[in-house]
Amino acid sequence: MPDAISTLQPDAGAALFVTESVLWKAVDKHGLTPKEIKDILKGLENPIMVFDSKSATQSLVVLVDKATGGRPSVVAIDFAHQSGKMTVGRIKSIHAKDDAASIRSWIDEGYTRYV
Repeated sequence: MPDAISTLQPDAGAALFVTESVLWKAVDKHGLTPKEIKDILKGLENPIMVFDSKSATQSLVVLVDKATGGRPSVVAIDFAHQSGKMTVGRIKSIHAKDDAASIRSWIDEGYTRYV
C-alpha cells in the first residue's frame, strides 16, 4: 500500500487490487491505453492529492500526476472490501477527469485529505 494512502486508511491492510472488469472499463468506457493505466497505477505511489469520496464511505479518490490527454487522472479506492478474512483496498475506477471543476469542488467542499 502506498505510504500516503496507508497513512489515511491505517486499517485497510497492505494490499490493493484491481479486477479485470475495472481494467476493461478503463479501456472501453474511459478510452485509456494499457500504458496509461499502468502509469496511473504507478502514480499511486506519489499522489498529488487524496480526497474522501463524496459518494461512498471508507473510500478515497486519488489524484495522480499522470495526465491522460491533458486531463488529470483519478483512482477511486474502496477500503471496506473483504477478501476472505482480510480487508483490502479494491480499486473501483481508473479514469481521467473531464471536468477540472469537480476537483475544485472537492477542495472547496472540504473533501481534501492529503496534498
